[in-house]
Amino acid sequence: MTKTNVNSPMLDDNLFLPVPAVMLTELVSEGTDLGQAFPEILRSIEGDQDRLGLAKKQLRAEYADWQLRQTPALPGMDGEPRGPVVASPLSGGRPRMSAETVLTFLIVSHHFQSVYTQEGAERLV
Repeated sequence: MTKTNVNSPMLDDNLFLPVPAVMLTELVSEGTDLGQAFPEILRSIEGDQDRLGLAKKQLRAEYADWQLRQTPALPGMDGEPRGPVVASPLSGGRPRMSAETVLTFLIVSHHFQSVYTQEGAERLV
């Protein structure tokens, strides 16, 4: 097998091919620059992610408590003591999307009006 070396300044930051100069590339670049210039935007996104995560955790805790209340203890066995449903702070779990990725997605989604429709998805391709 022959090894081919390509020395091109366009390939310095990209492993495979240069990123084409298209409108989507410009949008993503501007979104990245915006996040770096105004870090409070990224902090706000992270705060929103924390609030949403805590709200979902609270719902899961309430549902688990409801399931315990629906399942009676077996005769002769003590049931688990039930305390108030209070979700603990966020800890380990699935890794969340980075704030930069969320910002980029919001910018692209807003630009294309929607990325959930067939037309919006085709524009991304």
